[in-house]
Amino acid sequence: MNKALLTLLLVGLNIFAQNDLSQQWSFAEGLYKRGFYQDAAEEYQGLLTGGGTQIEKNALLRLIDCYEQTNQNPEEYINLYIDFETDINSRIVVQLKKAALLVQAKKHDEAEELYKEMLKLESIHHEHILYEYGRLLLELGKNQDAITIFTALSGKGKAEEKEVRIYAHYALASLCLEQQLYTTAEKHLLALTEMEKAHPLKSQAYILLIKLLATQERDAELIKAYTTLKNTDPNTPEINDLAIQYVLALIRAKKYDQARGELSLISNPTAEQKPWINYAFGICYYQLGFYKQAIKFFEQCSVLAQFDEAPKAFAYLIYSHIQLKDLTKALEQSKLFDASHPKSSLSAEIHYKNSLLALEKNTALLAIEELNIALKVYLPTWPNTHAAHQLLAQTLAREKRFNESAAIWLKLSRLSQDEKKNTAAFQAVENYLLAKNYDKAEEVLVRIQATDTQKFKKTSLEIEVNISKQKWDKAHKLILIALNQFPENENQGLLYMLQGRCFYLTKQLNEASSSLEKASSLILTPALLAQNLSLLAATYQIQEKNAKAAEVYKVIFTQKLNQELNWSQLQIQTISRLLELENHLDSSLIACESLMAKGNFYSLQKARVLLRKGNYTSSKENLSNIDTDKLDAKELCAYNSIEALIWIKEDKLDKANRTIETIKNIDQWHSGDLPRYLYTKAYYKFLKGQYEQCWKSSSRAYILFNDYQYSSQSLFLAIQSAVKLKRMDDAVKLTKELKKRFPVHSKKTNVANFISKNLTN
Repeated sequence: MNKALLTLLLVGLNIFAQNDLSQQWSFAEGLYKRGFYQDAAEEYQGLLTGGGTQIEKNALLRLIDCYEQTNQNPEEYINLYIDFETDINSRIVVQLKKAALLVQAKKHDEAEELYKEMLKLESIHHEHILYEYGRLLLELGKNQDAITIFTALSGKGKAEEKEVRIYAHYALASLCLEQQLYTTAEKHLLALTEMEKAHPLKSQAYILLIKLLATQERDAELIKAYTTLKNTDPNTPEINDLAIQYVLALIRAKKYDQARGELSLISNPTAEQKPWINYAFGICYYQLGFYKQAIKFFEQCSVLAQFDEAPKAFAYLIYSHIQLKDLTKALEQSKLFDASHPKSSLSAEIHYKNSLLALEKNTALLAIEELNIALKVYLPTWPNTHAAHQLLAQTLAREKRFNESAAIWLKLSRLSQDEKKNTAAFQAVENYLLAKNYDKAEEVLVRIQATDTQKFKKTSLEIEVNISKQKWDKAHKLILIALNQFPENENQGLLYMLQGRCFYLTKQLNEASSSLEKASSLILTPALLAQNLSLLAATYQIQEKNAKAAEVYKVIFTQKLNQELNWSQLQIQTISRLLELENHLDSSLIACESLMAKGNFYSLQKARVLLRKGNYTSSKENLSNIDTDKLDAKELCAYNSIEALIWIKEDKLDKANRTIETIKNIDQWHSGDLPRYLYTKAYYKFLKGQYEQCWKSSSRAYILFNDYQYSSQSLFLAIQSAVKLKRMDDAVKLTKELKKRFPVHSKKTNVANFISKNLTN
């Protein structure tokens, strides 16, 4: 560039004022053009007269060039030219040479002063001066001064119009990246990438831009930049590194199939690039649900200490085992992870995910262990801090470790802000109540500064504390005050429920049922309604109001509220029997199906209910699922009575008789099973024409019991037997009793027809 500028200065080299000088000039030029620079220099020296003529200035320019060609210092002639030259633009060209010589001689201060002097002048070489001065400042480590100079240069116009502007933009981008001035760096990189013409620094700018966008995860822009670079300069040496960044951007954009395709196109990866490729492949397969394939790739890169993402790869390896429900392998790998990366922020997430799988597999103790590990190692920025504490507290509560659960809720309260803080504290109070640690519950509750929206919650818990401590008068007083203070239906419902509990615990059952009935009509929250109805049903049962209790249990099961209750298996069995005996057969089956263990009781109870529904085939199928060797005496009698009635319905009277005879040797019964046996026995006797024996057996069934099905059917059998025995007065009396006790049964077609035909005057 300097040489080109010098050429422009040689104006009118062939025009001289004196003929003798012209001949010497021509001779010197001939030597110069033939490359005899030393000889030419001697001739050019002869043209120096000290007059500052044009020919003399031209000779000085040639001398400077000859000295440069022969590796000699042209400083003497440079200084002479500067002294002679009056044209600013021409003088600056040579001054730039002088500055370069000063830099070469390590005379940096002098060079700086010269550049500053040149910049004060208006010249066509101003941008070139800025560029050279900026380069010097960079060499001296004066980066901030260099940024100032290059910024001035870059602002002169479009980058592609001048080479020095292109270099200025690139230098500025590099300097700003070093200083983490990413916005400014990006501005200068875009100035280069948006150039229409091709240039080596344009590709370099794309490379820096892609790396910058990768650090900021600006994936859409990164994808666009990489695509452009690949189309314009596919052979750039860094294409594999850039392709990896492109793939990671596609992964973040959830374009996993496209990412896999791009990974397969990467050729000849280096040892440093292979772990990244394996990691990216693993992520793609993991996100697509191909966990076994993901494991293969994660195994290849998770153990490489020099790979930056090795901890993440290891974590994803464990997550893949979790997705495959392989808890044993996940736990084994988790221990190795903790040993390899004891301070990793990923450890908490790994153990948290382990706990979720453990809970899915109903291993609560293991889940608690994993959650405790997670909460020992988590960092403040971990997003699942609240969820993990909450899950641990809830799991401890399900295991009836209420004091421990309360302690976790208190810890979570300290970690939380605003209403969440109080919500966790309320949970702690509830768990202390369940643990019967009433003083601690009261202590925590008193410290809670409830907001306006939480005042009712605090009041209701205060009532519960007093109920738990058997302070009945204070509890009732608080309830009455709260009923006036909180008029909302849901709140009123809870207060009536608490009032009902108070009455229930003090054995005031009529008052309890009254309050609980009011609560049932007001409460909408499923969990709360379920608790209220459960207590109401229990109250009815104590009052021996089984029909009402059964109605309540029917509501619980038909509305699926049983899912909100922690009933024992024995409770569910008892409720299923009650529903059966009170003629809520569908609800009884629902209750039966809710049992966790589908053992003998399950099959026997289904057989009972299905028999009542007249579904003899399904009843028989359930009997076949029963292990009779494990039945106790009462269950065996129930089993045989069902089987005997099915034999009768199948017209297999001999088998029915043998089964009935078997029952006689045991004769032990659960509620509701003896009436069926007596009816079955009476029915068999009737079919065999043994009407007197039928009369006796059926009489026991309807006199001793009030079973809506078997007692009513037995009473009808007694009427039929009386008719057969010509005891018409008895038949009439029994008919009246049937209509009074079992009006629905008396109106059945077969019953009504029999009465009409045989007992109507």
